[in-house]
Amino acid sequence: MDATNGHVLPLPAGGEDTPLLQLAFRPDSLVLRALWRASAWGEPDACALQDFVIEAGQFRSLKKEVLPGICPEMNSETGESTGELYW
Repeated sequence: MDATNGHVLPLPAGGEDTPLLQLAFRPDSLVLRALWRASAWGEPDACALQDFVIEAGQFRSLKKEVLPGICPEMNSETGESTGELYW
């Protein structure tokens, strides 16, 4: 939901292409962070990280990268790793 106007937007990540999806956001920010197992991209033990921002009523990708290894558990309020692995 866009906090500036109340419009509901479809999530830019989700479904079968983003297994074990984790999302993080803060009410004071327009950035949405998504983290998921990148096996859908052909990487066996890799983690996809993508940041989005809301602009003109749509999500725009800011950053997209593949990190080696199993995804860490992400703090849903800060988007930072908790240090635990996310299975």
